[in-house]
Amino acid sequence: MKKSIILVTLATITLSASAQFSGNSAGSSSMGDNSGWNTVYAEWNPTSMYYTGKGDADKVNFNAFSLGYSKAFALSQSVPIFLEAGLAAQFMFKSETVDERYYEDDSWWKEKQSIHMLSVKVPVNVIYKWNIPNSRVELMPFMGISLRGNVWGEWKESLETVVNGKHNDENGSDSYNLFSKDEMEGKQWKRFQIGWQAGIKARFNEKFLIGGSIGTDFMEIAKKEKFINGSIMLGYTF
Repeated sequence: MKKSIILVTLATITLSASAQFSGNSAGSSSMGDNSGWNTVYAEWNPTSMYYTGKGDADKVNFNAFSLGYSKAFALSQSVPIFLEAGLAAQFMFKSETVDERYYEDDSWWKEKQSIHMLSVKVPVNVIYKWNIPNSRVELMPFMGISLRGNVWGEWKESLETVVNGKHNDENGSDSYNLFSKDEMEGKQWKRFQIGWQAGIKARFNEKFLIGGSIGTDFMEIAKKEKFINGSIMLGYTF
């Protein structure tokens, strides 16, 4: 059902954009042609994991960064609409102190947790390109889906203690495979995700690209848990 809604929305946006902006595209300079382009880019991907079950639960926020390449292909010679497909590597991480206590004799202890995950993403978008009249700026709203394969993931817990100003020799850490059912006690993460995204890009002088998007996964990353995915992008096109 969600996929159908996304496809219908995409078609509506595309038809509306075509009707509204076709006059602006006609007769423009070389920036108005319908040739495709290549992009290399870097992204900051703020990500939140939220609970999908009944009851309240706090969101868990992550940072992530991506490096990728994409290629846009023209779908029409008369309408500036494009299909863009790409490949990117993403590294997501989170680290926090979950408990800490201090005592008067210069003793204290801290318990920390961290999560790291390396993924490969395949985003596919439909893009409409609108050339702002009398400028060398193009606006490109887009919508699409992303496939994500989670290659490696680790949950790490560490304990650091100080007694009378000296570090305790028993300090240490434990690591768990995020995708192991036994190590995660039945709360393991999934290796494969499909999600949607929508956003807008701006290209300057047919070279420099900035953009942003927001989306969610169709599939749970863990039982009763899903991701909200954002992006802020800088790119270079050729």
